[in-house]
Amino acid sequence: MLLLAVVSAQASPRDEWPYNQHQKKTTELKLGVTAGLNITQMHYSGVPEGIKSQANNKAGVFVGPTLLFTLPKIGLGADLSAHFDYRYATISDVGIKTMSVQIPLNLRYGIDIDDLNIFVFAGPQLNVPVGNKTTNVLGAEWRTTNSGLSLNFGLGVLAMDIIQARICYNLSMKNTGSFFYEGEWRGNGKANALQVLVSYFF
Repeated sequence: MLLLAVVSAQASPRDEWPYNQHQKKTTELKLGVTAGLNITQMHYSGVPEGIKSQANNKAGVFVGPTLLFTLPKIGLGADLSAHFDYRYATISDVGIKTMSVQIPLNLRYGIDIDDLNIFVFAGPQLNVPVGNKTTNVLGAEWRTTNSGLSLNFGLGVLAMDIIQARICYNLSMKNTGSFFYEGEWRGNGKANALQVLVSYFF
């Protein structure tokens, strides 16, 4: 009888593989790649109305690595990315191109529904311009600022812990650039964007 009790204790269902297989992990860390589309929304201040009326929003793209950290048991998580971002707008058919390395850090909260995790997120983003920082626009000079800060917020879904889709609004907290005419300041511009993002995690 004593031998049977010892064997039974050693073969407890809690120690067998099928039980452990369904345990939810305490933490998860994943590396992936993200790509997406920008719909640039330029907002100008101090610029003559005649110039504003000739402004148009355009599309842009971005791509880069993403690191995702989650606490599945409580639904909290965070993601950190480094994107190469290209945005484009026009004034009277003259293109204003903005290229930058963007580093967003988002906090998120989600709920699980079968193999889906539906979540909301928000966080700051650092924007570091690269490439040519000046453009001639109708005789004035557009100068991109050296760095910028923006805010992301949106919602998304993660399927099977592999494919993630998000919709996000990127709100610029600082001017993206300024207009100068004959050396004098003539107005500022902010490049906000509606974004659609898709990520794949390895």
